[in-house]
Formats: sequence, C-alpha cells, structure tokens
Amino acid sequence: MAVDAAHVSRTYGSGGTAVAALRDVSLEIPEGTFVAVVGPSGSGKSTLVHCLAGLDTPDRNPETRIAVGGQDIAGLSDDQLTRFRRDHVGFVFQAFNLVPTLTARQNIELPLSLAGRKVDTARLDVLATTLQITERLDHRPDEMSGGQQQRVAIARALLSQPDVVIADEPTGALDSATSDEVLALLRRCVDELGQTVVVVTHDTTVAEAADRVVRVRDGQIVADDTRGGVR
Repeated sequence: MAVDAAHVSRTYGSGGTAVAALRDVSLEIPEGTFVAVVGPSGSGKSTLVHCLAGLDTPDRNPETRIAVGGQDIAGLSDDQLTRFRRDHVGFVFQAFNLVPTLTARQNIELPLSLAGRKVDTARLDVLATTLQITERLDHRPDEMSGGQQQRVAIARALLSQPDVVIADEPTGALDSATSDEVLALLRRCVDELGQTVVVVTHDTTVAEAADRVVRVRDGQIVADDTRGGVR
C-alpha cells in the first residue's frame, strides 16, 4: 500500500470550542492509483490528506495508524517528519510555489539539491517529456503560462520518486482548458510512471480523471467509489 491509515481523528481546540475535523477515518490507497478526495469546504478533506502526508498530527489514540510506503509516521518527531516528507511525499499546490529567480530546471531540482541528494537527470528528462515542458526547462516562471508553471511543479514533486504525490487543489488557479490538460498529465504520470497521486478538491469535475473518488463530509468518509476504466 502507498498509504494505509486507520482510526484517524483530528480535533482542533478543546472543551466547548472543540471542532472535530476528522472522526475515526480509515483509508487504504494502493500503489499506482489516482485518488480524488472530494468534499465541500470545511468537510475535513484537506485535514485528512494533511494527516496522511505528515503535515498535521492526528489526535493521540493507540489504535491510530498512518503508514506511507510501509513506514509508520504516527510516532515520528517533527524533525523526522520533515525528513520523511522530503524523501517520501511530493507536493503540488494551487499557487505553484516556484522560485521566481530560478529556471524551470533549477526549480525541479531544488528539493533534491537542498537535501544534498544527486539529481537523476535521466528521470528529469523523462518527466519533462511526459509533462511536455522540455522546451521550457531554461525559462523562469514569469516566462511561462500558469499551466506550464503547474507542470514544472508536478515535475518537482515527482523527481524524487516519492511514495505518494499530494496535489491540493492543483487546478484551482487555472482556466478550465488548462485544468483539463494538467489533470490529463497527472493521469499519464499514474499510467506511464506508476506514480500514486492523491488530489484534494471541492470540484467534482476533477474527480473524472481519477480511478477512485473518496467523498468526505463532516469529518467522515461518506462514499468511496472505484471508477474502473477511467482514463
């Protein structure tokens, strides 16, 4: 399993002001699948995925388990979680988060460079070809469209071959045509590169690209639908 989580709860605040963002959620995500986690604002979908990625800490419970790539992250320290995220989880954000003074290639290589790890140039070239940004590798963000910048962000997330890629509203800043292109490219990364991708969105149309749609409401999974044959 790329992700194996059981009995995950998350409460913010305490006493009369406590808000239960997650309520005893369990979820398994096999390797090489494209999963969409959908739900309205405030449903708990982002909290769920942030807990799975080690960005948020679930409530203490001896029954709680969160394993990513076979490694249990529930008991890791903050420093250990930071290293774990760097090495095992790729992130794609709505705002792209590219460094404006760096070229596309430098942005893609940046996380590995900061970690002192060797860049696999052959994999970078494969990603650039798959994501159709080969001709943009020497361009800076202000020389690229929004869709091209998001493709660079996806390549950055995939370069280290993470156990799972978390894409939080990856099409939120894009027009509909560009959104369709980005989703199709994420789909290709799953089909051709064997990557595991989890997309968080409130837009149900995004789910059409996924193998599986997990619907979250009021901190619980209310539906979990496999969409066989979706491509």
